[in-house]
Amino acid sequence: MRKLFIFSMLFFSIVTIASAKIVWMSDWEIFVMEDDGSKRQRLTYNKVYDGTPRWSPNGKFIAFDRAQERVTNEQNHDLFIMNRDGTQERQLTAYSGLDVNPSWSPDSKYLSFSSSRSGAWNIHVIDIETQAVRELRRNMNGHTSGQSAWSPDGRHIAYVSKRRNPYEESIYIVDTEGQNRRLFAKPMVANYASLRWSPDGKQLLYCETKYGNNNDILSNKIVIRTLDGLLVKELEIPIAKWQILTACWMGMHHVLIDATEDYKAPDGGQSDIHRYNIITDEIVNLTNSPRDNDGFPDWIDDKALAVVPVGKLTIRWAELKQTN
Repeated sequence: MRKLFIFSMLFFSIVTIASAKIVWMSDWEIFVMEDDGSKRQRLTYNKVYDGTPRWSPNGKFIAFDRAQERVTNEQNHDLFIMNRDGTQERQLTAYSGLDVNPSWSPDSKYLSFSSSRSGAWNIHVIDIETQAVRELRRNMNGHTSGQSAWSPDGRHIAYVSKRRNPYEESIYIVDTEGQNRRLFAKPMVANYASLRWSPDGKQLLYCETKYGNNNDILSNKIVIRTLDGLLVKELEIPIAKWQILTACWMGMHHVLIDATEDYKAPDGGQSDIHRYNIITDEIVNLTNSPRDNDGFPDWIDDKALAVVPVGKLTIRWAELKQTN
């Protein structure tokens, strides 16, 4: 992961945002960049948290959740969408609680998301046009739901199911009406995160982390399995120094990884985004922003961008980087 050369500069110029294919969060703001980490562009400017950005499959919008400043002391996050160049922000939810972790339907008309609005964490679905919200499936017997992911064919949603006592997490797949639930990943004393369907819809990627006493990490890996549960690939990094936080597909042969170096440091360590080649195991560092908390990357392919009219956006700052 060693960088061979880094060169930074400030400048103003005009570029086409149609080439930007990675959206991510840095220091609680939303940015975009190209596949190699170049031509970075900042899209949001706020004094609050903007996180978990996701491209719409049609390439036109970016969904994200934002911490809202309210008169109460409660923590509040709502869902927003904006144009792919950062313009025309639109608030979708206004719940006095937590609406987070959006995932688009393949037709770009709906978002599934995690919400505490039903009294416990569950998966909900919102219609982008009407803003009507429905609960996907009511959890029973002390279970709550974490992150969700919509299948490329629009027929299924995978989600994380959690139970506190005794603590365990599992992964289920249901149809988009919340019916016909089946177990995908068996219950484990582990944390499941970053559920993502492969572009061809035949595999699921997720992060699996096991903790010991004092929250020490026992194992930390990215897992790829077929829908039948057959193991395709595991990537486990040295847990003495690094921690994988999130991951997403980048085509069928690469994965974007959000990993923290020196995660035991008092300030939480440095989190950067890396490109991992599933075939060769090569890892390339795409960002190097000391203590800027780079994370939650999402990638979109050229096919989606090809149907989006080319727009113009002024770069406010940029960092050019050559890596191995």
